[in-house]
Amino acid sequence: MQDAEKLLKWWRINYCMRRLLLLGCTNDEIRSCPDYWYDLDSLYNALITNPLPVLCVAWETCLRIAEERCLTYIDKNGRDTKAP
Repeated sequence: MQDAEKLLKWWRINYCMRRLLLLGCTNDEIRSCPDYWYDLDSLYNALITNPLPVLCVAWETCLRIAEERCLTYIDKNGRDTKAP
């Protein structure tokens, strides 16, 4: 039973990490997110809904994710802007 729990835990972490890596995040970025490290699903959901407030991920990565998902954001002048 204990081996099955270890296997499922390993699989879950690798599954979640793989989804984040496919978004374009690096291992260092993922590991530097203290708010999300114990819940990688929350990090993934934050990145696909609105990646810009996630500070531990590089700005270029956040903009690329926003562009791929056709998200808009408000720029520093208060205008709605589509990700480049």
